[in-house]
Amino acid sequence: MAAKNPAIKRIHADIRELNLEPSPNYHAAPLEDNLFDWHFTLRGPQGTDFQGGIYHGRIQLPAEWPFKPPDITFYTENGRFSVGSKICLSISAHHPEQWQPAWGIRLILEALITFMPTEGGGAIGSLDWPPEERSDCCCPPPPPTPPPHSAPPPPTPLKSPPPPRPPRPPPPAAPLTPSSTP
Repeated sequence: MAAKNPAIKRIHADIRELNLEPSPNYHAAPLEDNLFDWHFTLRGPQGTDFQGGIYHGRIQLPAEWPFKPPDITFYTENGRFSVGSKICLSISAHHPEQWQPAWGIRLILEALITFMPTEGGGAIGSLDWPPEERSDCCCPPPPPTPPPHSAPPPPTPLKSPPPPRPPRPPPPAAPLTPSSTP
């Protein structure tokens, strides 16, 4: 029996860890047909310009996972990371010299949440939008609420039933034929 690929073993361990201890702050899973291609959603950290936002992104694991770091891309406007660009962080493929194989998907997600309110400092894929623009792009205003004690809409008028159908005429009588006599 051949030994399992170490990358696949580690990916299964990451999946198991996320399923056993889910977080209210993020969710991630690989595609059904490609365990190396993960999609995630993060909640913006509380008490920051990102609070209330939900951010979608992708983690692309290398074939040498966990010995080499992943590429990370965001797909939701957020004012901190460029949309559709591989971002440069110590946990990404832009810094393989800082990568630690003990780091897994959970740590990457928690690090992304931690990095969101920090300054980009000109790193590849980073943005430094002002706070009001960050809040505007991630958190659309709630829909207007109706004024209190507003009247309910008028009821829909009932339609009168259609008139009854006239009775059907009886079917025509069968033609009479002379009966034969013996």
